[in-house]
Amino acid sequence: AGSMGGQRSSSATACEPPAGFVGLLDWATRRGLILRSCVPSEEVEEGGRGIVATERVPPNTALCEIPERLILTARRSSVKRLGLSSLDVLAVELLIQRKRGDTNPYLSSLPTTYTNLHHWSARAAAELQCQDFIKHHGRLRDQALQDWKAVRETGGSAWCNFEDYLWARSTILSRSVYIPGPGNEAGGLVPVGDMFNYAPPAGPDPPLPPCFLDFYLRDEVEAKVDGQEAKRRKRGSESTYFAGVSGSGAYDEKSECFIFRSGQRGYEAGEQIFVTYGMYTNRSLLEIYGFLLEDNPQDSVNLASVIDGDVLDGAAAAKLGSCFEVYQDGFPSWDLLCLVRWKAACLSHRGGKREARRIQTGCPCTLDLEAEAIEYLQEICSERLRRYDTSASQDEVILSGLGGKEGGEGGL
Repeated sequence: AGSMGGQRSSSATACEPPAGFVGLLDWATRRGLILRSCVPSEEVEEGGRGIVATERVPPNTALCEIPERLILTARRSSVKRLGLSSLDVLAVELLIQRKRGDTNPYLSSLPTTYTNLHHWSARAAAELQCQDFIKHHGRLRDQALQDWKAVRETGGSAWCNFEDYLWARSTILSRSVYIPGPGNEAGGLVPVGDMFNYAPPAGPDPPLPPCFLDFYLRDEVEAKVDGQEAKRRKRGSESTYFAGVSGSGAYDEKSECFIFRSGQRGYEAGEQIFVTYGMYTNRSLLEIYGFLLEDNPQDSVNLASVIDGDVLDGAAAAKLGSCFEVYQDGFPSWDLLCLVRWKAACLSHRGGKREARRIQTGCPCTLDLEAEAIEYLQEICSERLRRYDTSASQDEVILSGLGGKEGGEGGL
């Protein structure tokens, strides 16, 4: 869980909790919270606030233990279910506690606003100029509206307005963790533990064999790898503790606690500690958590809309798959790689079924055909870009003109 996130460790100097967190920590500690070798901080470079190591943390260290009695779940709620989902039961519980003015430091620590996708207006979603995204946003808003009406009518919560419901829904989506057991499908809210920020796992392995790369992309790829390595060193990742997957959390049935660990890597004192809670595209991150990552190895764009119909029909007949995506680093998905090769070898040069089967097994084509394949890949990528109303440089001008506005539709 966590409301914002970053991709890499960033240095922070504070190793004592800010004054605003002292009350929350005292309250949680009295109820069984255990925090080791780390503290909450408002000084992290990525995420606004996060958890920072106070000393060197070895890999797989138990950092934060939250007992079940501290975890807010639908199963432990006093709200009658009456056909409501686990998420809506927990949402109503949150709103009831907030409405009656509970002096709960955890409730006071929660964000007052969110930027999850269901908060966006149709006008804001349209700014992304992607029809699939716009339709997805519309479905999310419609579902949220339908669920809110059910809460008001079935759940006996006529006092609940739509914006308050969206706040509770976003709190749960962006901050809950998996808790086993019937009735806990929405997960649970874990005080302090939900301050760990997100770091994505590594992206998909490039499916391109050396032949494809060497002929056309070798210089570009080597330059990019060198540049990424330079950036990694600049970010302080020369630490021997940098390697490995970031931390994670899981419910431990023996101790009846949710435990966050440092994962496969360790941290130096002053570094922000991240957790990895799955592989998400930026659209999914926006939908569930309300943020996105500029460098997200999981992000991809589907190019099916710009591939000619006869190419798609032929690829379907040859059983080449249907996931025609290009990832953020420029590598095509396996299905897209097979398609562009098949188009060059079989559609353009009338290669037979034998050639199609070779392509499906990952065998490279001749150098001339490999060149045609990657040229077609570049062609459809360029066509996808041309279909946007604005260029990347125009978008940068628009973003710079926003002046760092946050929370409003201009900022979105």
